Amino acid sequence: MRSEKNLSAAPSAVAHADKVKSLIVFFSRKGQNYPKVNLTIGYTQVIAQYIRDRVDADVFEVVPQDPYPEDYDAVVRRNQREEDADARPAIVGPLPDVSEYQSIFIGYPTWNMQMPMVMRTFLDSANLNGKTIIPFNTNAGYGVGSSVEVIRRQWPNASVLQEFEVNGADAAQSRKAVNRWLEKIGY
Repeated sequence: MRSEKNLSAAPSAVAHADKVKSLIVFFSRKGQNYPKVNLTIGYTQVIAQYIRDRVDADVFEVVPQDPYPEDYDAVVRRNQREEDADARPAIVGPLPDVSEYQSIFIGYPTWNMQMPMVMRTFLDSANLNGKTIIPFNTNAGYGVGSSVEVIRRQWPNASVLQEFEVNGADAAQSRKAVNRWLEKIGY
């Protein structure tokens, strides 16, 4: 399983009260981002790190085989083409075997009012029925769009908990908000 170096377990990480096995799956994009800032680490990865610091979980970063461009406007154009084609971009490496996990945190940015199509590739590839799905999202101030509804429709036999969403520009200052959300949902 692919795990980012900076997503290693923190000494203060605590397990979910029920001691369920958890997985954090996320897609994040560094480089030029909205509003025209250059990121060395993507906003969604920041939130994934905050979750990992508190929850004892394995981590899988969704990496597209064809990387998204560094240029923000080029990403917007590519994303629109992928949405128009209902594309499922290939993901690097083998996907995690989700059968061994009870809780799956799913993190992604909102692009054009929905999750990036590369995350739809993951959703199409994993059987999440019977799982607890915990969405987390970064956006440019317009929320999760249709993404949580897409998850609920695709996996009707999963329990989808309250999502966490934050404006990406505020991600670095959101650790306390992430911790309050995790406490509220029982993690």
